[in-house]
Amino acid sequence: MSTFIAIDSSYAADIQAASSYREKYVYPVYQSKGFAMSPFFGPLARRGFVAPAAMAQGVSLLTGAGHGTYSSFIGFNFETIYAVDGYSPQEVSGKIVHFLSCENAQQLGPNFVQNGCLAFIGYDENFTFDPDSPDSFFKCDAQIDDGLANGLKVGDAVAQAVDLFRQTIADLRAQGNARTASMLEVNLSHLRSPLDGSQWGDPDAVLV
Repeated sequence: MSTFIAIDSSYAADIQAASSYREKYVYPVYQSKGFAMSPFFGPLARRGFVAPAAMAQGVSLLTGAGHGTYSSFIGFNFETIYAVDGYSPQEVSGKIVHFLSCENAQQLGPNFVQNGCLAFIGYDENFTFDPDSPDSFFKCDAQIDDGLANGLKVGDAVAQAVDLFRQTIADLRAQGNARTASMLEVNLSHLRSPLDGSQWGDPDAVLV
């Protein structure tokens, strides 16, 4: 049975909102498809806990929500879990990575791929959301996970999510909610995956 590692730092209000959504709607989908979850939530979202688990046999996916910079994915209380060249290649080699996080698709994602990561999916600038309607933002990103869990190739899972982003943006504009639509549109413009270039991996990669 394949294992996925879920990393949700959830110490700040914005990360808590994303984490709560993912723990309620995203991770159960993977589990329903037979994937075992290795969770690192709250204070467990630290490098000392995550790194050994990522190197264990049978891990096929790293995912989670947390703050980020161009070169790092950040865990509990701003502790860096992953930084460019600050990890063992074994932690990412042969795996798909999907982070709901700001900025780290710009440098960290390509660095993962250089070290054997099959595919990286994330955002190369800030991911923002409307606190009055956060679920519409998280649902669009979660469509990536839905596709991966259901056996889609990375490229097809991302394309499915892009379609939902666009439909949600159109629906929001039709409802007169131009501000929220614009925020979601910016997020979509900064979504990066193998569909944008080989520096983010192989669009034909599949979870096994």
